[in-house]
Amino acid sequence: MRIFIFFVLCLLCSCGSADEISYSDLSLNEKNIDFYDCSLANDKIYLSGGDLWLSGVLFEFDGLELTKVNEVDKSITSTFYYEDKSLSISTAFSGRLFLEEDNLDWKRLELPTEQILKSSSHGNNHFAVVGGHGFRDGVALIFDENFNLLSLTEFYNELSDVAYSEKLKQFFAVGFGQIVRYDFNESTWTILDIEGDHFKDVQFIGSTGWVLGRAGTVLKTENGGESWNELVDQKAWSNISAMNRLFFKDPENGLIVGDDGMIWKTTNGGDDWVEYKLKDAEDLNGVIINSENQVFVVGLNGFIAQFDF
Repeated sequence: MRIFIFFVLCLLCSCGSADEISYSDLSLNEKNIDFYDCSLANDKIYLSGGDLWLSGVLFEFDGLELTKVNEVDKSITSTFYYEDKSLSISTAFSGRLFLEEDNLDWKRLELPTEQILKSSSHGNNHFAVVGGHGFRDGVALIFDENFNLLSLTEFYNELSDVAYSEKLKQFFAVGFGQIVRYDFNESTWTILDIEGDHFKDVQFIGSTGWVLGRAGTVLKTENGGESWNELVDQKAWSNISAMNRLFFKDPENGLIVGDDGMIWKTTNGGDDWVEYKLKDAEDLNGVIINSENQVFVVGLNGFIAQFDF
């Protein structure tokens, strides 16, 4: 597949001193907890993390109070709530997958893998879960609505994130040097002809989607994933801090967060980005924007921050 490169004309000056953002520090006192992701559901923020291989925690933040809602034996990497199913799914280290239905107790689903599970998605009456470890040993699992395991596919490289394209009725997963697509008709994953970065994140809003690479590549689709254009290549950024996560609240407005407290903001769908920095912040691993245009970011050593978009 040929990638068309659009040069970004209005990024940052090459000298690149980023503006600082004023923020509210909501960080935990427990510095042994690293946060790997955050998500939004029922007007609450869910923060997933833990102490590497030793323990995992899930916190809930209602805007006023931070409450621990789950604690497990391995670090939790992500948590998503599926409103139509009244179901929360937490992925974790060592092949752990935890489910909570109808506000009942969390339960662990036994799986035939020990890989780090990193992300889940729902679409077409199926669930997809992906993961991997150390850039290698990727795994993708497909479940039916009742969480019966239908398939487990292994990849040479790890997978970092998965999302569902409503337009194409397909899952897209991204990882180290690869983007893969799940075809329900064939019940198979296909590796797309896109290479070059350690892809960390993928998101769809309607027919528009984005893929983020850790080294700075940003890809965009406007046809549900049939084709991808490169908005930004790795050499376009003035700051080379690794990029870890993106989040778009609508097709125009989005953020990228990365190491060393770095944040990049777009208001035109990803064509142009402005660089910011959270002073004294840790490496940032998760970001969301709520309905009131408040941004929440999380990172290493219990770091939690809130600021206006």
